[in-house]
Order: sequence, then C-alpha cells, then structure tokens
Amino acid sequence: MKKVYFVRIPIAGIVSNYVAADNEKEAIEKALADSHVFGRIDTENNWELDELDTYKYLFHGNIEYTNLSEASAEESDELDPEDLE
Repeated sequence: MKKVYFVRIPIAGIVSNYVAADNEKEAIEKALADSHVFGRIDTENNWELDELDTYKYLFHGNIEYTNLSEASAEESDELDPEDLE
C-alpha cells in the first residue's frame, strides 16, 4: 500500500537586484539587509518554496550556513495517496 511522504529538497539559486552604494562591500551589505522582502512562493504542481534565505556564503571553509543541506522525507497522514494521482 502506498504512503504519502512530505519531502524537502534543498536548492541553490541566485537572486539579483541593482543597489546604489559607494563600493562593492556596501552594495552586498545593503542587498543582504533587504532580503526580508522574500515571502512564501508557490509553484506549479503543488511544489512550494518553503524558505528563501540569502547568505553571503553558502559554505565558507568548513562552515555551512544553509538551513537544509540534505533531502529528507517523513511520512504524512495529511493526504491520501489517491489525492496525489
């Protein structure tokens, strides 16, 4: 019998915008400070972009700054498998 799983998959991407600043460092700082404008984004086929955070680095040396770096799945009772077909 099929089960329903809630699956989270990490993604990497780039967001871009123009910023007025005196130098590159200030431009990056201003852009990072403005990242609160991102909200929940819904996509087609029931995929949801649950979280969108901006980072100056994803990895720096042996430090990882991301919240999710490995796919995960947990069984869910919220949907019936037939609802997904």
